[in-house]
Amino acid sequence: PGRALLPLGKHQELRERAMDKVIATSWTTDSEDVDLGTEDLLARVRSVLDGEDMCVLGTLEGCGSRLTPCFFGALRDLGLVFVSSRGSRHVRNMEADRRCSALVVIPPAGDGSRLVSLQVIGRVCEPRGRRRLAALRAFAGRAASHLPAAASGISKLMDKRVFVLEPDRIEFLDTGLSRESIVLRRGWQDMER
Repeated sequence: PGRALLPLGKHQELRERAMDKVIATSWTTDSEDVDLGTEDLLARVRSVLDGEDMCVLGTLEGCGSRLTPCFFGALRDLGLVFVSSRGSRHVRNMEADRRCSALVVIPPAGDGSRLVSLQVIGRVCEPRGRRRLAALRAFAGRAASHLPAAASGISKLMDKRVFVLEPDRIEFLDTGLSRESIVLRRGWQDMER
């Protein structure tokens, strides 16, 4: 006698309801070889996200992963906004499994001796109401120079799917600071406690 399985959509709905009951509290790092505090590291992460608009989105598919180049918009809380056509493969993957990541790389300048990259790892959610509009504005403001629909404002994006990658962990590499990635972790607190 097996346990009755809920349809995938029902699992997603229950997981999203559970996530509505937690809030992000703070970021921490266990990096000991960098003379910067967590706030300074977060400022550097924000600077990278503010300066870039393209990433490689990693979603899970079957037994492996799918990598998709995507434009993104950054939110103040370090969430990344993705706006996609309803039938795209990465949208189907995010519907099936909310875990994903985004890799942002700043191309080396000058002599190429400094490498800066971020890997943002977490789960995606689909914002609703005002959160959806704020996410669309963040995306449109960023992608306007590349995408004609975004250049026209959010009205041309309303029929698209909107996802926000809510980071649990960020792996930050800046070879000007350290030869190893600096891992930032986000703390979560249950609002019902």
